Parts: sequence; structure tokens; C-alpha cells
Amino acid sequence: MKDMTPERTEKLLNYNGSDRIITFQEKQQEIEQVNQGKETKKITIAKFPDMNRAIKYFGLGDLILLTGKPKSGKTLYAQTLTLDFQKEHDISSLWFQYEVMPEMFLESFPEGVIPLIGYLPREMKAGSSNWLEERIDEALIKDEARNGQRTLYAVFLDHIHFVFDIFKSRNPSIEIGQIVRQLKTIAIEKQLIIFVMCHMKKVLTDEPSGYDARDSSFLMGECDKSFTMWRLQDEENISVLKVDVDRRTGALARKFKLLKTPKGYFREVAEVVDDEQTDKRGWL
Repeated sequence: MKDMTPERTEKLLNYNGSDRIITFQEKQQEIEQVNQGKETKKITIAKFPDMNRAIKYFGLGDLILLTGKPKSGKTLYAQTLTLDFQKEHDISSLWFQYEVMPEMFLESFPEGVIPLIGYLPREMKAGSSNWLEERIDEALIKDEARNGQRTLYAVFLDHIHFVFDIFKSRNPSIEIGQIVRQLKTIAIEKQLIIFVMCHMKKVLTDEPSGYDARDSSFLMGECDKSFTMWRLQDEENISVLKVDVDRRTGALARKFKLLKTPKGYFREVAEVVDDEQTDKRGWL
């Protein structure tokens, strides 16, 4: 190789830094050693069977985009997940709810029932991703101390535009991109499932996608899963949840019909994959 002296060759052959080059097999053995005895969580929700088949499961380290038109049911869907994470898997959640007062947020849970264990900051502080990470660390420590073991594995962020100072920002797209990458690192290092909720830009199409999320293409580019929601105008209490992309399964454009039940939570009614199936199912 050009400019490769015997001394440099010898140095690289014996390089033993943490970023050294290793084989696939060596990395696999390393992963197995790190994960030995470590709890692995593959979380599914009984209310959403077709969604489970499309995404397989929510896994630790997942960063998930949840976006949609106003009043499409994003918060209710996230609250339904919060309740069922605890009910079905004994998993508690940490919420960063910037948009509404705490009493309104707690009262809006289906049937007015809040999870037995759940966390939120006593007061919210906007404009700081470092503050967000510090509160996540605080919640993890307090959760384990309170329960004698860790129960906190899900974080809901409603919504990402509050995490930076949009009025001082020169380039919201780049700043959101930086925050999303920070959140992805947090999800992996702290073994969390992080749901990033985001408003949409104004769209004229009846069927939006994650690419319509406001201000940044980084959201779709960096998240492991992207969910988009909208309401059906001709059916009361019906929303559509679309999986725009799932990097683990490769699922694209899978759509699910969600019904808001009399008890106030969402449950799945039907799935639509493409126009042909849409016609067969007789909706949309």
C-alpha cells in the first residue's frame, strides 16, 4: 500500500485500542458476553395484533417517531401503550409532556386511570436536551430505588420541538437532527424505548407520512420506526395508524384502523397494506 512503511505496518498490526478492527465473529462473541445474563425485552401489545405482526415487537434501544395531523390521537395512542406496557409487561414509563398541564395530562388517560408506576418531571424545562438526559438518569435511579429493581424502560417525549429553543434556532432541521441522534444514543446506552412525538407541517394529502414531520428529515432518517396517524372523517372515533418504516422488519406503509372504545383507549380493528386490500376490506 502507498505510504505504508514497515514501522506503520507494525504499529497497525499491533494496535489494540477500543476502536481497533476486529472480525464479525469476534464482535458476535463480544456481544454475547456483554448480553450474558442481561434481560432482553421484546414487547408486544395485545390490543394491536396486526401491528405486532408488522413490527414484530418494541425492543430496547428503539427510537420511534410518532407524528400525525392535529387531534389525530397521538397522545391517546401513546397513553394506551403506557397503560398496556405496565399491565402486560410490568414496564413503567417516563413522560415529558410539554403541551398540557399535568392535571390535564393525568385526567386524559383512558377511564381516568393512571399507571400504578409512572414518572414525569415535577416541572418541565424547555429548550435543553441535556436537562432531558439528566432527568432520564434521575428517573432510572429513583425507579430502581423505589421498586427494588428496574421497571422503567419506556420514555415518551411530547413533543420534540420543545427540546430546543426554536426562537433562537438558526437551523431547526440541524438542531433536531442533533437531538434525535442524542436520543438514539440514550436509547441504546440506557436500554430504553423512546417515543418521539412531533407535529406535522401543513399537508394537503389525505394520507400523510413520517416525511411530513415538521422541520427535519433527520426524524425519518434516524428513527428505527416511524408511525403516522390521522382521523377518518366519515367514521366517528376512528383513527388510522400507519407504519411508514420499520428498520428491523423492513415493513413499509402498513396501515391499521384504530377504534377509540367507550372506555377511552385505542384498540385495533383492521389492517390495510395496499389499495387492493383497501378495496377488499371496504374502508378508506
